[in-house]
Amino acid sequence: MNQAISGAVCKTFVVAAVSVMFPASAASADGSVRCWGAGVSSTGTFPNYGQSTVPAGPSLYSDVAAGWVHTLAVRPDGAVVAWGANVNNLGSTVNQSVVPSGLGSCSGVAAGFYHSLALRSTGSVSAWGDNRFGQATVPASLGTCIAIRAGGYHSVALKTGGAVVCWGAGTVNAGTSPDWGQSIVPAGLGTCQSVGAGGYHTLAVRSNGTVAAWGSSLYGQSTVPVGLGSCTQVAGGDTHSVALRTDGSVVCWGGGTLSNGVFPQFGQSIVPVGLGSCVAVAAGGYHTVALRADGSVAAWGAGSPGAGTTDPNQGQSIVPSDMSTANAASLIAAGGRHTVALSRYRFVPNQYASIQAAIDAAQPLDTIIVSAGNYPGPIDFLGKAITVRGAGAATTAIVGSSASQSSVVRMMSAEPAPARLEGFTVRGGTTGSPIPGNESARAGGGVFMRNSGGSIVNCIIENNGATFGAGIYALGCTGSIEGC
Repeated sequence: MNQAISGAVCKTFVVAAVSVMFPASAASADGSVRCWGAGVSSTGTFPNYGQSTVPAGPSLYSDVAAGWVHTLAVRPDGAVVAWGANVNNLGSTVNQSVVPSGLGSCSGVAAGFYHSLALRSTGSVSAWGDNRFGQATVPASLGTCIAIRAGGYHSVALKTGGAVVCWGAGTVNAGTSPDWGQSIVPAGLGTCQSVGAGGYHTLAVRSNGTVAAWGSSLYGQSTVPVGLGSCTQVAGGDTHSVALRTDGSVVCWGGGTLSNGVFPQFGQSIVPVGLGSCVAVAAGGYHTVALRADGSVAAWGAGSPGAGTTDPNQGQSIVPSDMSTANAASLIAAGGRHTVALSRYRFVPNQYASIQAAIDAAQPLDTIIVSAGNYPGPIDFLGKAITVRGAGAATTAIVGSSASQSSVVRMMSAEPAPARLEGFTVRGGTTGSPIPGNESARAGGGVFMRNSGGSIVNCIIENNGATFGAGIYALGCTGSIEGC
């Protein structure tokens, strides 16, 4: 999402969250929402309306979007949750964070300056919030859609067949705010694969990978760079545009090609040297966010380290340390002055009652964080490339029992190299697991590893029993046992 700079007229454009494809589709994943920047508190005054304060309650989500001063998320069951402001720039109550009753199951959300969109599981679109320019009035003939985006005061949908539809501000090009032609879809645009919406402009990636942009170009945001090449995603900020090339490189243009702190030059279009290959991009009011191929989050522009606290610098580009590491996130969204990510961390017991329940739900490259305590075994990695991390072997244990007739920990389904058990005591295994080809013999009372690339790191393996390898049994494995 994006929003305009602070002042008499606040503008927002929202770039809805961008899902990322790891070995499994992020659309089928879920995780915790992380927010930073403005709104970590709610003062009821701009820009702090609690948009970065995730509400209590069920904490797993499958999609996220960031508006100017509000946040939207979709739970795995399709329910939409919203938090943050319910007012527009005039102070009028528009309830952009009040989810309509009877909305039903949804697969995606998008957030504009002060309005919200939801894509139902059926493909129909719903909208609510600020409607001064018709941005929350979904066209009756819209039909089935596969993607939605929300700009400052306009809305964009990508239909099932690849056609782009826009409504709200910009159905005319008056050359003054808010009507810059951002809702006038160019004739001959053709079939598209993705769309983006900025404060007063719109972007689309055609099926052949070329990018089109229309609407305001006061700062060059709708002037697509010559030689941009084939792209997969686009995003629009208040005054800048971002594209993700097919090769994973990121290109920005429009406002922010300088970083002198004079509107709109906050460095949001200066791609960091060494950014590396990325899989998703998002554009906020005056900052840019990217999700690297390794799952780490990067951000630049307003709110960067050293930028100070003069608005719009609200820390939105200071990525938390746990989000800047590999395998940290699966989705990103950028708001007016805040940033949102869908974490790849799953928490036991706060989110899942047991370690195995978290493993069952995990997607490749997820990390399961287990608080100190004793947890019942057995657990089975089920061939997944995941990390299961305890609070430390001195305080966190997986405990077997004679009733389980199994090893306490099993890696025996060709887990790839990222699979990792770290920071546990493993004890109480009494039987181990059957050895293939010799079913009467049992091995690995504590840990059973066969044909696995997984690793056991910084663990204590104690007080286990089996016919062979009472502590650890490993055969045909390529991983490692370290610090045990």
